[in-house]
Amino acid sequence: MRKLCGVMAVLLVCAIAGFPSQALAADVRVLVTELNNGILDFGDFRSGDKLIVVGNGQLNATGWRTLKDETDVKGLSFSLVLENGQTSIPNEAMRGNTMLTSITGSQVTSVGEWAFSRSGLKSVSMPMLETVQNNAFFSCFALESFYLPQVKIIGWQAFENNTSLKVISLPAATTVGRLAFMNSSSVTELTLLSVENIGNQAFANCTELKVLRLGNADPSVSEDAFEGVGPLSIYSNKNRLRSSNYPAGSRLLTSTDTSGGSGCDAMTANAGLWLLLCVALFLTTLTGPGNIWLQSMPAQKVANVIIPYLPAKSDSGSGDDN
Repeated sequence: MRKLCGVMAVLLVCAIAGFPSQALAADVRVLVTELNNGILDFGDFRSGDKLIVVGNGQLNATGWRTLKDETDVKGLSFSLVLENGQTSIPNEAMRGNTMLTSITGSQVTSVGEWAFSRSGLKSVSMPMLETVQNNAFFSCFALESFYLPQVKIIGWQAFENNTSLKVISLPAATTVGRLAFMNSSSVTELTLLSVENIGNQAFANCTELKVLRLGNADPSVSEDAFEGVGPLSIYSNKNRLRSSNYPAGSRLLTSTDTSGGSGCDAMTANAGLWLLLCVALFLTTLTGPGNIWLQSMPAQKVANVIIPYLPAKSDSGSGDDN
């Protein structure tokens, strides 16, 4: 194992791993290592290290087991960056390991069953991941965020009991398995822009969930998918949804409706998007080309500013606006 010391070495490692140098705390030590027959060398490993695996070899089942056991027994907390072309993570790879705090895998496409269940993960970044197998992140109580933009399949109980998650964004997911996020009680917002099927109790007891963004998706929803969830604000590009299994009292809003029913008037013009006369507070997501103009003046002042630019009223009564 090779230890990189000094400012320049740390900057080089950050560039290789795709991390900004300012993201590293001053007391975080960066170690870069290559695999030896699929196994890591722990000779110079200390608690709190950021471990970056490079080269072309795959961390094999024995390598994962050694990593889990060594860090657990010695109490070595660490974060892991896979830059070795690793494409899959085997079943139970880090199951029960509370020392692993974050993992980044730039080429990982599949995570096996129970791979990180009951681990100490706080963050996950796998931009190429497509399949999350059953129970993969089950009961990761510390997990606060994940970046999984390409995931298509979410297995059974994959993220169940993740009580620290607040926002779920899975824009490419087509299938959310049963119990997938059950009891993730801190989640407030859910984005599923490509979803086709939402399984039994997938979001049951997500008691803080308030917003569901579907875009063009119109999924099949199991009867108890949102059991224990209160009314939702459902943002969709469709005028109606085929399923009636959303929580009672939920409201269907267009994806471009920025008001959420607050009474904010919006005007769209070729020059861009103008938000005018908005007297209520709201949260929104805007997409597409154009300019966005925001104003905070009282309605009367806005009117006084606009009136001089309005077309003059015709005296002839002919309807001519000139």
